[in-house]
Amino acid sequence: MNFKEDFLTIVGTVGGSGAIIVGLSVWLGNISASHIEMSTKAKYDTEIKLLESKLELSRTQKVRNAEAQFGLYREVWTNLMDLKSSGDRLWVNVTKENFEDFTMLLEKTRQAVNRGRLILKEDHYQQLQDVFQALENYSFGKGNLVNLRQPDAVGNLYNNYSHNDIVNQVKENEKHKKEYEALTLDILSEFRQQLGLSG
Repeated sequence: MNFKEDFLTIVGTVGGSGAIIVGLSVWLGNISASHIEMSTKAKYDTEIKLLESKLELSRTQKVRNAEAQFGLYREVWTNLMDLKSSGDRLWVNVTKENFEDFTMLLEKTRQAVNRGRLILKEDHYQQLQDVFQALENYSFGKGNLVNLRQPDAVGNLYNNYSHNDIVNQVKENEKHKKEYEALTLDILSEFRQQLGLSG
């Protein structure tokens, strides 16, 4: 016997109502399978859309953070370089104007760093605080030189300061200038690494 004969024997034994039941069962099975397949597909489509949405949100946040971080590093670096240039001018020519410019830029740079502390790595922030301390020491020393170079009431230059006082102050200033220049180079290297700009 083959399948066709077996099938006909079963249908003949059960009768026409059996054939209808078998046909109805097959039809309902197909509908149920189709419904399960569509339900499963819809569930997975929803999960995929949710994951794609989360991935896009994460990607957008990373881009925003990277742009903000780059902007901050650029702002801090620009202020540090402006401050360095001002310090170099003050080193060459100790005048009240150069001193005031340096003092103003020091405060402006400190504010930029404090605004960006959220994005800066903590070690970058601490290094910048070290830079500011060195620059404050440099500023204090240069302020002393501005005062030393002002004539007193009778026109005597340097008031009661000796030549050794002035030479010592210049040496101290040079030490602080070199400190902030070295720290600035270290920070440049770290900023480049953090921004993926170093090799």
